[in-house]
Order: sequence, then C-alpha cells, then structure tokens
Amino acid sequence: MNKPSCVPYPKFEQDCYDWEERYRLCCEQVKKRRAEILFYGDSITHFWDSAAGSHSHGGEVWDRLFSTRNVLNLGFGWDRTANVLWRLEHGHFEHQKPKVIVLNIGTNNLAKTENYPGDTPEDAADGILAVIDKLQELSPESRIVSMAVFPRGNRGEELEEKVVRMNSIVTERLRGRRNVLRLDLTDRFLNPDGTQKKELFRDGCHLTPAGYEVWGAALLPILDRYAGT
Repeated sequence: MNKPSCVPYPKFEQDCYDWEERYRLCCEQVKKRRAEILFYGDSITHFWDSAAGSHSHGGEVWDRLFSTRNVLNLGFGWDRTANVLWRLEHGHFEHQKPKVIVLNIGTNNLAKTENYPGDTPEDAADGILAVIDKLQELSPESRIVSMAVFPRGNRGEELEEKVVRMNSIVTERLRGRRNVLRLDLTDRFLNPDGTQKKELFRDGCHLTPAGYEVWGAALLPILDRYAGT
C-alpha cells in the first residue's frame, strides 16, 4: 500500500523529547536483552514509563505494575503507524521473541499537521493492521494485545466519531486472527452519557495516573496469563 499510514517513515513531528537519543537508547536496550513483554505506541505509551523522566505522566503506576517484569517500553511521542513500521525495520525488534506485545497506536494518524496530511479512519485502520501484520511476521508466536484507541472527546464529537470508526474497522478485521487479542476499554473511559471521564485524561488525549491505573488493571490479567506473574 502507498498510503502514508502504511509506508515506513522515521518521524514526522518534533516532540518534547530528544528523538535521536531515544532511538539510540531503544536500539541498545533491545540488543542487550530479550524482553518477555514489549510495548509499542505513541506518547500515551512512551510517557507512561518512569524512564521518560520529567515527561512521564504515570511513572509511579508503571513502576508498581511492571518493575518486577521483563518489559521494555518502546513507545515514541507523536508516533503514527508509519513510524512504528519504520522502527520495527530499523533495530527496535532485534533479537526479540516476546511472549506479549502491547500495541497502542493510531490516535496521531487522525491529526493533520504541516508534516502529515491526516488519515481517514479507514486509512488509519489500514496502518494499524499493517503494524500488526509486521509484528506477526517478525514473531508469529507472540501474543499481541491490540489496544483500541482511547476516546478523544465526548461521544458524538467529530474527532471521537473518527476514533470510533477507526476502532470498529480494526476490531472487525482482526476477528479470528490467531494470537491477537483486541482490548477495547472505551466504556471504562467514558461516563454513561458518553462524555469523557475527566479524571482519567490530562488534556482529552493523554492519560492521568488514574487513567493509567485503568489501563494497567485491564492488562495485568492478560500479562499474567501469557507472560507469567
């Protein structure tokens, strides 16, 4: 596919961290040890880790849940699916045969900037599926936890409706896919009336520590089952 969402590309945006330094660090980490659990994603994943320092949004939660596990966080702020595809081909899966891969990507695909045209929900879904295809090519026996993108607003708003559409396409196309578990926590992040639970979001997109608690609580039984306690 020639869609931007499916063509590997290193980075489109400049974020608050040093991309080159993080890229080198992650290359070194995957060379040094084989992780049982790998996290790939954008800033929501990247900034969960206490190793993100002053940029971390949920470091205490991360340390409590994962410090005793053999886990690597390979999330990058502002990543889109094309960027994950590029990193998978350029050192960020070297020597790895994880038991579980947690993938949380796609929300930035919907963002139009000077550097990126912005994807339709359909094209963004194609990008997410391309990443899953690549991960299964690299490690067929790994269990992939494909996260539905978290809400980006209140139900009925334009951006949130795009997220709903994108998530729906991915969920349907992954139905029956071997070794892929689709995890949709949308209802846990919304009130009964369809509005965002404000205490779980910093800015309508990124999570608070309470939001990471919700995500972590949903992941732990899966990690215990497939990667051990």
